[in-house]
Amino acid sequence: MEEIKWPAIEFSRGTMQVIPDQKRAMICSTLSFCRGWFNNLKIIDSVGNVFIIKEVTTIPRVTMLHRIFVQIINRRLTVEFTDYQLESQISLDEFKKIVTETIDSMEAENNRWSEKENVGVLKREVMSASSFRKVMQILTSPQSIPDEPENSSDGKDNM
Repeated sequence: MEEIKWPAIEFSRGTMQVIPDQKRAMICSTLSFCRGWFNNLKIIDSVGNVFIIKEVTTIPRVTMLHRIFVQIINRRLTVEFTDYQLESQISLDEFKKIVTETIDSMEAENNRWSEKENVGVLKREVMSASSFRKVMQILTSPQSIPDEPENSSDGKDNM
């Protein structure tokens, strides 16, 4: 099975989220899990591989009792991707187009971007990025995604 090369971006339910490493990808809230965040989750990794998550399990498992109280206690869960597959590989230009379209969609839905943020500047920076990793740095704080290592094909920090 092909490995996910971190950092990556998750796309689910009309939103996106930059995930710096495997450990962060495996943590979610009970509410997000129950609302289907992982249902057909698309992940595009730092080299353009597109993965579709088919199945996840919780560690420990979410029981029906947990679902009843999910509105009261929104605790964190650790999940494991038990079934995922490499769907395709995309070019950097295709990736930037997907990201900017998602920004537009999120802005229209008012899901993410505050009025103070200049979405036009953000989209221009994304379109001028020279790598998948640079796009991810633009979308999050730069210190959370370090610059590309000298030997980026060494496969470290993969899933």
